[in-house]
Amino acid sequence: MTIHFDQDLDDIYLIRYLVNIQNLVIQDEEVQNVKWASLEDITNLLKQEKFVPYHQNLISLYFEMKNKRGAQRL
Repeated sequence: MTIHFDQDLDDIYLIRYLVNIQNLVIQDEEVQNVKWASLEDITNLLKQEKFVPYHQNLISLYFEMKNKRGAQRL
């Protein structure tokens, strides 16, 4: 998922499988820091103002959607 800002963007990846983060190929010039984070980890970082100031509901939605595809069927 991508979040666009005025002059920048953030890519967010939700990974469902256990992956060795050391084996991920990431372009250094585009990524400052990559690490595993749970919903609790991100929520705590948001409260401490040490994370991009996203809306908490948006972060919760990403975690809710991680095991789903497409639209919700009612």
